[in-house]
Parts: sequence; structure tokens; C-alpha cells
Amino acid sequence: MKFASYSYLSVLLVFFLGGCLPQSTTGLGGNGFAPHKMTGADFKAETARLNAITEKAKTVPNEKAEAHRRLAIIYLSPGNPKQDQKKALAELGKYFSLNQGKLNRSSIASWAKAIESAKEFEQARQKISRLEKKNRNLGKTEAKLKEQNAKLKKTIEQLKDLDLSLEKKRKKLR
Repeated sequence: MKFASYSYLSVLLVFFLGGCLPQSTTGLGGNGFAPHKMTGADFKAETARLNAITEKAKTVPNEKAEAHRRLAIIYLSPGNPKQDQKKALAELGKYFSLNQGKLNRSSIASWAKAIESAKEFEQARQKISRLEKKNRNLGKTEAKLKEQNAKLKKTIEQLKDLDLSLEKKRKKLR
């Protein structure tokens, strides 16, 4: 259930990031960008391709900005086996810096907060997972202790019976 909530949040982030921010498709293949249809290998290949575009000195600023935006989407995509909110935030920051003056600052702040919230959610989910594991271990320990307690009670009863029988034998001998 917790994993489904996390995936749902990622899907919403990708949807809004992909649909609400202005797009520049110069030199990046137009509207063929569909991370929801990608496989693990596709994510790796597309990430490498987009990183190459962002590192070229001669890349057109609009093309470079679009590559950073797409990288942010890829890093947030629920289908990506190497999802990374920190990298998504960094790529989104690069996208925003390349598009200064063209974007609404409040929407930039909203996106940054959304990604930070996703990071906090993931950290909380991991903490809950660790606590659940500890709880399971405590349950196993409790079961072992109950078993030992039952054995000790049985031993105590046997010792009581033995003590009573010894007491009876002493009385007979006197």
C-alpha cells in the first residue's frame, strides 16, 4: 500500500512536470518523448543521450534546457529503476536557470517543493520499513521468550512436585 502511494505521487509529479511546464522541442525529436512507455534499458539509453546533449558546448540553449527538463522527468518517472529525486531537482534547477525570465517564479518554487516533499516521503517510507522490520523481529523474539517461559513454568511445577514428594518421604522417615 505504501509503495502504491509513492508511485502515485511520482506519476503525478511526472504528469505535471511533463504537461505544465513550457516545452521546447528543437532538435530533441519533437513529441516522441514518452517516459511512461520506456523500459529499464530505455531509461539508461535516454539518460545517456540527454546527458550528452547537455554537455555539448555548441548545444542550442533551448535544446539544452529541454534536455534538462526531460532528464528531470526521467529521474522522477515511476518506471525508472533508478529513480532519483535529488537528480531530478538538480536537473529542474538547471532547466529553470536556462529559462530565466520565461518562467513563473512561483511555479518554480512549487516544483522544487513538490520534489522535496517526494524526497521526504521516500525517507519516511524507508523509516517505516525499518521500523516494521524491527517490529517483526521483536515479534519473533517475543514468541521465543513465551516458549522459554512455558518451559520454565513446567520445570518449576516439576520441581514443586519433587519437593513435595521429598517432603513426604522425610515425614515417613521420622
